[in-house]
Amino acid sequence: MAEHGTHGGTKLHHKADEPNCDSCAIFIKEYRARYYQANKEKMILSARQRYEDNKELRDVQRRAWAKANREKTREYNRNLYKKNPRAAIDRSRRRKIKMMGNGVEPYTLEQVLEEYGAVCYLCEQDIDLTLPRKIGVEGWQMGLHLDHVHPISKGGSDCLENVAPTHGICNLNKRGN
Repeated sequence: MAEHGTHGGTKLHHKADEPNCDSCAIFIKEYRARYYQANKEKMILSARQRYEDNKELRDVQRRAWAKANREKTREYNRNLYKKNPRAAIDRSRRRKIKMMGNGVEPYTLEQVLEEYGAVCYLCEQDIDLTLPRKIGVEGWQMGLHLDHVHPISKGGSDCLENVAPTHGICNLNKRGN
């Protein structure tokens, strides 16, 4: 008879249609970790192939889940945007650009400031980084905005090379020109 904590012991649990005992569960976990390390490349390629082969099915399942869990999704998004208000703006921007097919390349605010400095590329005056960025809050006019040099609406991409720092008021006065 097979002992618990061995491959044979886990087979006994499987045949009896019962959950593994603690020692068999530990054995399986360690076995799978060793197998993954020994066959990492093969498993990664297999997972990528499964991912590619099942794109349509995944989309159908994702839509069905979202429809069945609409309130759960809304609650998740509300919490996400409370913690990070910029997330809603960034998500909307990425979606719009993706729909237009202009191309997206991730970048951060720090990368933009490192690349171009804190000088408005339109009026060439210094930008006060302590002022608020949100329109309507006192002082926003001279605060930092990121402007797409070649507007997205006219085919510009959302990448570091097409974004430059500007004053809020300069950005709004430019109006897609």
